[in-house]
Amino acid sequence: MCCSSRKTLFAVILCGILRCTNAEYVVGLGADADTEDSHAFAALGSLGIGESSWLSATVSRNVSRSGTGNVETVYYDAGFDHHFDPLGVRFGIGYWGDADLLDSNDLRASLYWSVDKGSLSIDFERRAFDLTFRSPLLAQPRSVEFEADGIGFAARLQLSEVVSVLANGMRYDYSRNISLQPSVDVVRVFAVSRIGVTNSLLDERLSAGIEFAAGENVLDLRASSWRAAIFDDRVDSFSVGWLMPLTASSDLELRLSSDDADAFGRATQFSVFWYFYGE
Repeated sequence: MCCSSRKTLFAVILCGILRCTNAEYVVGLGADADTEDSHAFAALGSLGIGESSWLSATVSRNVSRSGTGNVETVYYDAGFDHHFDPLGVRFGIGYWGDADLLDSNDLRASLYWSVDKGSLSIDFERRAFDLTFRSPLLAQPRSVEFEADGIGFAARLQLSEVVSVLANGMRYDYSRNISLQPSVDVVRVFAVSRIGVTNSLLDERLSAGIEFAAGENVLDLRASSWRAAIFDDRVDSFSVGWLMPLTASSDLELRLSSDDADAFGRATQFSVFWYFYGE
């Protein structure tokens, strides 16, 4: 999965389910795989505290493959959400990466407005990266630290009982030009899919979509674009998703995505997520 985008949506999705269903908790399990032989697994959950507050957590593991080896990254995240009605705040902390190559410690904050017909949030993110270089010419690995400050938005508007539109985006400002660092090309060997490392080291991302509801089923179409910070590689993506009820207390989400990227060409990704909620 593309950590840069999807990881920030987990807490929003789960807290939204809790608000809409009045459930006290939500648990989700999911998996992603693509045609570049990369895959990811995730577990996530959210717990309601009182009527207007929620705690959320996410754990995921991602494996990207290339002709020269594999890279495994992990992601841990914890968040808190409080809705004052109509305003709300959301805070989160997280860790992402592979400590032997590239990792980051993240802080997030959002101020949002939410009513029955729509929502709008202003999002902030602070990421502290550690990029490690290894070379036969170096007696010890070399580490480069840098930061990224992101500001973005997320919006949703219900046009009718059937149709809703949504959009979100984020732009990052880096403390140094990491493309100029020696041996930075070592990272590019893993940029074989959206699950790869460089797809979580972004300069900007933007996504827009439309949803169609039919009873308890929801079909959505989304177009996304993001650009890697190191090599200026761009990825354009289109996806279709279907959320459907399995039982009275669980839903299944299926998604098929097609990506067109400067670094790895065309790739297809399939994801499945199962959500269970209860009181």
